[in-house]
Amino acid sequence: MNYAISLLNENVPYGINLAFDDSDGGQYARVMVRLQDENYREHMRFTQHLSDRDAWNRLGAAIARNTTSLRRIFLRADINDYNRVRNNESDQCMEALFRGIEMNSCIEHLEIDLDLFTDEGTLPTLNLHDVQFKSSLKVLELSGNISENQSFIVSSFMENISLEKFCMGVDVRDRGEEISELALTRVILACTRVKKLEIYGESASQYAALASLLGNPRSNLSEMNYYGELDNAAEGVSTIAAGLASNTKLQILRLWSFEGDLNPIAKALCGASSIEGIQASNHTLQEIAGREGGIPVLRGIPPGAVIFTMPSMIATCLKLNKNANKEEVIRKKIARYYFTGKFDISPFTKMSVSVLPEVLSLIEGDNIYQQSAIFRMLKSIPELCNVSSRYVRRAGDNEGSGSPGNKRQKIENRW
Repeated sequence: MNYAISLLNENVPYGINLAFDDSDGGQYARVMVRLQDENYREHMRFTQHLSDRDAWNRLGAAIARNTTSLRRIFLRADINDYNRVRNNESDQCMEALFRGIEMNSCIEHLEIDLDLFTDEGTLPTLNLHDVQFKSSLKVLELSGNISENQSFIVSSFMENISLEKFCMGVDVRDRGEEISELALTRVILACTRVKKLEIYGESASQYAALASLLGNPRSNLSEMNYYGELDNAAEGVSTIAAGLASNTKLQILRLWSFEGDLNPIAKALCGASSIEGIQASNHTLQEIAGREGGIPVLRGIPPGAVIFTMPSMIATCLKLNKNANKEEVIRKKIARYYFTGKFDISPFTKMSVSVLPEVLSLIEGDNIYQQSAIFRMLKSIPELCNVSSRYVRRAGDNEGSGSPGNKRQKIENRW
């Protein structure tokens, strides 16, 4: 313990890992302490009983003072084992440790078992509302089962901080525990200030909550990972797609169950039935990953990895969305996906004939569908055949009040 305190006072460790359980045949409460560098390599490891309050006070104080190197805190607990041997002395030691952690103002990464801020009032707890590192915290990971009351604590905390990453339920599947659906839903909906979200769960209500978060205009999500299964995976995909359509920030989407009909995703990326539908589609999503044929999506899957059959329309839209100029993305989606089949010509019949050649110039490609689109336009608006050649766009024509460049700008503004 003394050596660990000296390392903390010398600003050596980047992270400290604390695991609470019992030992010695179940007679004493103890903590396994690991001091680590940024790459999780250990400076030292030791086990300390929760019996010397002065020693734990000194460790807590050293943690509070180290605002130079210490950036990561992991708190884990086998709470059932701990409860078998806990006493007033061990609780006081935990209390001293937690108060020291709360006073550190520079922690960036906190991983904690939910048992360690229980709502029952029976254990010493880390008080999220009193921590001094709210402004520095970048990553928050919570594991274990979450109760209704705990969900209020977490959601209130989430609404008042901005995070690079939030992960919920890391150990749920391995530990065989069930998550309260309403509690997890409440936490998900509070994640509007999170950039990267990882959720583990298995219910339709969580898909609905994720869709609602995606559709929230205040959402800052750029990456969403959901590791859960549904009896009806297609229903989950459709629900997610409903929120995705109006999202303007998400770039990466990974779902454990990404099977069945993917048309809802394609429609969210390009509502090709109308120009307005394309405008209102998602133009930011760039990567999708999922599973096919029972192959699981593993935590840490490389960005951009796609292990399911990608419909060509989805692949094309994802590629188009990488363009930072979203007006150009919209124009290209209109050109590629609106002018096909029996598209609605009525919006163009109301335009000035002089600008319609610019519309024709945006119909890309030389396949039968694009040729058919041009034919339908000419057949429906025969006046186009008599438009003066001065309206035909030429390279470099971008000046003058009557120039084709201005005509193109008018039609682009309308779209």
